[in-house]
Amino acid sequence: MNLVFNGDWAKFIAFIPDAKTLQDRTLTAWADRAAAFARRNAVLGALNSNYLNRRSGLYQNNIFGKVTGPDAAVLSVTHPGAVSNEVGAVIRPVRAQYLRFRLYRPGDRTVPTGNWVRARMVTIPARMTITKSGLEAVNYVQLNFARIATGGFP
Repeated sequence: MNLVFNGDWAKFIAFIPDAKTLQDRTLTAWADRAAAFARRNAVLGALNSNYLNRRSGLYQNNIFGKVTGPDAAVLSVTHPGAVSNEVGAVIRPVRAQYLRFRLYRPGDRTVPTGNWVRARMVTIPARMTITKSGLEAVNYVQLNFARIATGGFP
């Protein structure tokens, strides 16, 4: 990450007790923002076909951002379908000739009530929700670095 600072560097440094505090604040800001952006992106379904359609909220509720060490922070999703939604997947039948499943109608939440469908395979497109959220959080940290460094990040 590259940061550009315009202003009086000495005054800026005076606000920061030490480098470790700055590092902790930056990592915490990134983890908090990355998780918030990922949760927001996970529920945009109807607005953008690149994201999921929200039904139960389980995917959104399993997104966590945390500082894991002195120089690391992670954005993690513990939902079972997270990997396939992030990088895409192809689902094929194992014990039958077709996959058979029921479609969701608009307004369905947890139980599908639409038509039954048979398919030889189903392709889930890569949505990259988590990757995009992490990059969005990096941009946020860069734009708000002065506030984060002085302890006033939103």
